[in-house]
Amino acid sequence: MAYGPLGLKPWEFMNLSPMEYYKLAEGYELRTEIEDRKQAYFACLMTNVHIAGKRKLTVEDIMKQLHPMTLAKRKNEEKLFMEEFRQEGGEI
Repeated sequence: MAYGPLGLKPWEFMNLSPMEYYKLAEGYELRTEIEDRKQAYFACLMTNVHIAGKRKLTVEDIMKQLHPMTLAKRKNEEKLFMEEFRQEGGEI
């Protein structure tokens, strides 16, 4: 992810602290989710024009497919991982 989506150079990546890298990755994920939500909105507009009398497609229908794990669920999994990591004697 560092060299691809974030576009970091090797020396830039090596100079980051783990928290800085985590924040960069988190920001990238948020930006992609916002962009996906915009595109889902326009996809719904174009699709729903052609659906008469049936259930309309919603942005949330599309977002569930693109981002199945909600932010709250991901944060909970992170918390569980960190607790397990600490129990095994890991340091942050």
